[in-house]
Amino acid sequence: MIEGGADSDQGNSEPFDELVAQFSDSQINTAQWRLWLNSLSHVVSRLERMHASLVHAVVNMPWVTLDNATVKSYIIFIGSLLSARPEYLSLVLSKLAQGFTYRMSIACFTIVAEFCAEMTPSQSDTSVTRRVVYDRQHHLLRHLLILIPTLPSTLQPLLVRNFPHKRQNQIAQTTYIRNLLRIGAYCPELADRILATIIDRAIQIDVRHKRPS
Repeated sequence: MIEGGADSDQGNSEPFDELVAQFSDSQINTAQWRLWLNSLSHVVSRLERMHASLVHAVVNMPWVTLDNATVKSYIIFIGSLLSARPEYLSLVLSKLAQGFTYRMSIACFTIVAEFCAEMTPSQSDTSVTRRVVYDRQHHLLRHLLILIPTLPSTLQPLLVRNFPHKRQNQIAQTTYIRNLLRIGAYCPELADRILATIIDRAIQIDVRHKRPS
């Protein structure tokens, strides 16, 4: 199922390319995505470097806005992927850290609305709010922390890197800070460093506002 890839010498890579494209196709029903995720979860050990484009496509799919069943399949896949292929840890954690910022686009919510319109009420989630989106990301992170005890050392610099610039507005700052404090509550290894990062940013903002124009 996953033979081929951009660097493959095994011949026709068209089936592989089509699979990669499916994870970027907003017209595909979530049931199809779920089928692929469940299948890929059983073959993560075979995802070599030549399959990196597929991994990137899956990591970047709008999973946080989809139905609960697809979210569950995504989390299972990511956990299986990182257990078998730890080289993708930074990729996944970078995406998670970005997701804790206040930058979810309207387009992302439009995508899920289109999916839900094609599904029965029992199949769809019609209450995908920002709170739900953040809850799902925290759920994935907590799951990964259980699987990978050394994860905090990779996560910490990514959280600092994605802290909103001091010139960004209050909602951007407070949203990210709330998410950081939530991480610190279930990841005590990072609690002190998270608090130090928040205090440092608060001082920077305070200094900026006090500086004469």
